Amino acid sequence: MVDELEMARRNYGYGRWDAPYWFIGPEQGKGQSEPSGNAQRVSAWQKLGKTELCDCLDFHAPIPDTSWHRGRPNLQRTWRPLILLLKTFLGQPSDIESLREYQRDHWGRVKEGETCVIELSGLAARSSKIPVDRERFREERIKTISERMRSSKPVFVVMYGLNQRTHWERSPGARWFVIV
Repeated sequence: MVDELEMARRNYGYGRWDAPYWFIGPEQGKGQSEPSGNAQRVSAWQKLGKTELCDCLDFHAPIPDTSWHRGRPNLQRTWRPLILLLKTFLGQPSDIESLREYQRDHWGRVKEGETCVIELSGLAARSSKIPVDRERFREERIKTISERMRSSKPVFVVMYGLNQRTHWERSPGARWFVIV
């Protein structure tokens, strides 16, 4: 439990703080095949050095959930419209295969990526209806995210999850959108 709380406090998600494109959601989702607890995620985070941000592929490999990063990956339900938005913003091809390639090779990647994909809550859940302590560390996390946003000055920030709007409105000035 102590390790899970440490991850809930210190792990924000995937990618790089200095990335030009940020996506901030309410919490990490979980695949249907994942166990109910977060032990596999805690273990993966520990193996990656307990960093604030991890490489998305490197984090998912030990869970094990490689469906998002295999040769022809499934498009993750939440990430798909976010990647589509980014590719459209960049004027790049946005067909299904281009979205798959971007998700596999660039989304939330440390070296190969240009995105910061983070969450307000540090604990993963299959849905927002699953009881998880989403409020613990929330103020601290918002403060850290705001500080990183001010110092990194991303080109744009997409904050999604309409139920989180009150938290988004407290974030520092940036070009931002709320997606339901």
